[in-house]
Amino acid sequence: MDFLYERDKTEATAESTISSSYRPRPIFAAIHSHVTTAMGHLANQISSEDDRFVCEVISVGSAHEGTKIGLCDEFDYNFVLTNLGRRCRVGYSPESPPGFVLLKASTPDYDEDLFNNSGTLNTRIVKFKFEAPVKQVLRSSQFCDTTGLEFIDLGSDDFLPSLNASAKPHTYITLALISPVNGYHVMHCISVDIVPALQINDWWPEDARRQDLCQTGECLIVFTQPQNKTQWIGWTEPHGFISFARAESRLLRECRQVVKAAYMVVKQMSKDDHLFTSHVIKTALLWCLDDDGFSSCLQLSDSECSSYNSDEVKCGELLRLVQKILRRLMCFAAQDYVPSYFMPKCHQPVSPSEIHLKQFHMRLHQQGLTYIDLIGVNDEVASRNQPLEALYRMIVYSHLIYWSVLSDTDELEFFMPSTINPLREIEYQHLPTSLRRQLKLKLCDILCR
Repeated sequence: MDFLYERDKTEATAESTISSSYRPRPIFAAIHSHVTTAMGHLANQISSEDDRFVCEVISVGSAHEGTKIGLCDEFDYNFVLTNLGRRCRVGYSPESPPGFVLLKASTPDYDEDLFNNSGTLNTRIVKFKFEAPVKQVLRSSQFCDTTGLEFIDLGSDDFLPSLNASAKPHTYITLALISPVNGYHVMHCISVDIVPALQINDWWPEDARRQDLCQTGECLIVFTQPQNKTQWIGWTEPHGFISFARAESRLLRECRQVVKAAYMVVKQMSKDDHLFTSHVIKTALLWCLDDDGFSSCLQLSDSECSSYNSDEVKCGELLRLVQKILRRLMCFAAQDYVPSYFMPKCHQPVSPSEIHLKQFHMRLHQQGLTYIDLIGVNDEVASRNQPLEALYRMIVYSHLIYWSVLSDTDELEFFMPSTINPLREIEYQHLPTSLRRQLKLKLCDILCR
């Protein structure tokens, strides 16, 4: 965002610019409402086709939160399978890593088409069987006529199970609006992530925290497997992954405008270099808000709003929050994992380019390198090793982004662990002056390109 770099502007001008930049755009809300209505129709049709997949649609993600940047072309929905959820209970296994659970049949009589011989829900089969009626309904002329949305079919091969499809908890679909929205033709296509999920009533994860921030039904289980991102775990019984996406999305939606603005700024700053996904940035934001206390970050009550403009975004407050988020992201990059906000023992990869958890640290450890060695490597050498190049870019460019939001008098902090051991927590060290100068020169070189 330009206002973060133009230090010569007055604070009043900056605040005016920021406040106007984050006013909700009516066309965004109209497109979101249109797509949500269509997803409700899709859920009703699926429910009537197969009572095992009776579902309720929940909107999540940036469109729901009011934090979308760029075109209004991406939407996320949880399809909560209510009937199937009532037929399951949560089970644990010693081989289940934090964040993953087994789903057992709650009664001796169970559907052998969905549960295996031991009464464990085959979440892989459920996901694929759910996708079939989804795409069948989307391909129908009734869906197009009723919703004004046309399903863009990628071909018949999308029905075939694949390793890539099974690794993701969502079904990705592409739609085109064939009727105007608010009198305007929408020329771009729309992508929708449909995530089938289960809600287990009266259950709360053993290792979870901050239940006070969750509402009923916001702890869900989605269908993905532990070995997809933790390759040292063998091929196990089909698992489910504990998701708090619904709670996280609601919390961000209820936050003050300055919090949403800071999240959007960091997303925009990370977008071009693909350093961090939106979910990693959101997790960093939640941990920052946890430090400050959520009560001070939520929107004000009606009585408080009468004497204070809750939509006002003050430049100084925004800048401080952006800096805090970036510092947290650098901590994530240095430790090479992201701790879930509600389940800190559940770790996920930091970079979208990481094939599995702690891939970067493992590669450094195997080659006997540290972060300090990595910074000393030039671009040409780093480019010969793809995982190291991705780590190199993440470390250097995250420091570069952080440096760009500091004042001339601020000292750049460096987030560099002294040793690399994937099985132990990292320890930071103070970098020697020569190395600090070397990294600063590298950042200056990148800025001047």
